[in-house]
Amino acid sequence: MLKNWLSLTRDFVRGNGGMAGWAYRVVTIWSFGREIASFRAGQVHHMEQRKESAELYSLRRHIHMIEKGLVMRPRRPVFAEAYIEETVAAFDHLALSEFDNSSEEFNWFVSVLASYFSAVSSDSSLPISRARKTFEARFDESALDRFVDSRSSPFSVGSISVSTIDPIDFQRLLFARSSVRWFLDKTVPREALDRASFAASESPSACNRQPYRIVLLDDRELVSVVSKIPGGTAGYSENIPCLAVFIGDLSAFSEERDRHLIYIDASLAAMSFILALEVEGLATCCINWPDVAFRDSQLREALNIKAYESAIMLVAIGYADPLGEVPSSRKRPLGLIRQYNDIRSSN
Repeated sequence: MLKNWLSLTRDFVRGNGGMAGWAYRVVTIWSFGREIASFRAGQVHHMEQRKESAELYSLRRHIHMIEKGLVMRPRRPVFAEAYIEETVAAFDHLALSEFDNSSEEFNWFVSVLASYFSAVSSDSSLPISRARKTFEARFDESALDRFVDSRSSPFSVGSISVSTIDPIDFQRLLFARSSVRWFLDKTVPREALDRASFAASESPSACNRQPYRIVLLDDRELVSVVSKIPGGTAGYSENIPCLAVFIGDLSAFSEERDRHLIYIDASLAAMSFILALEVEGLATCCINWPDVAFRDSQLREALNIKAYESAIMLVAIGYADPLGEVPSSRKRPLGLIRQYNDIRSSN
């Protein structure tokens, strides 16, 4: 009775535009405190790393910006002048560190920078001239040959293999996916999880930063602990054989305007991850992760989540129990979610 009364009172105040509504907004602004604190911690870490030319996210962003400049039509004769020195300094620091110089990521950095310095003139630009000297001191022509390949720098759309997936088959894949909560007592193969994680990594990401990581849990004791933390797993948490936790990294950003990108990028990756698992014959269930302080603290402690990171969502994974049932979950009609050139208010 009291709970219902409090709920009704809260809903009334939320919908009130007068003094009651104003007072409610003043009180609830503090609920954003942890998000602000996480972003601020990320901002500080980002700038500390950047001062030491060790900030990988900025390097990825700048390399991607250079790529966009290289594919621009028409291409400007001089571009990236404002950040090329910082980019090469960060890359030079990386080349001297313990970073894997044989990785595809490193090849990408080298190839794009080599393409850039081949495309722009440094005669009228001191920053580009200085950056070129630093880069060429690290990589002469013979060294570049070991790293540069045709897919590590901009390439033509015509060279991309055309997808052979039929639209009807893709629709079948989408319809086959359901939110499954009842799984067989069967181990989820890590090879399948790795393939799905790779698929996730191929998802679009703002400036190609990829500010997230996927924590995969297949230890039954750990899964049992973590699966009980979200509020929506009561009744089936003990049945989950494997969990994925998507965690956003706010140290990827220096600007407040970018604070929501972890949610966008991680969610794009999660959808690719889920569809890839469906192809592997593995069922999934996205687990809601609302912003609840005590649950957030529990998950941070359980998974050693850093101050500048935030959990985005959890995904239960396993082989579906064929005797288990799933909600119908009918989707909204296409006409309600799709608009062509209709900019009138939907209200």
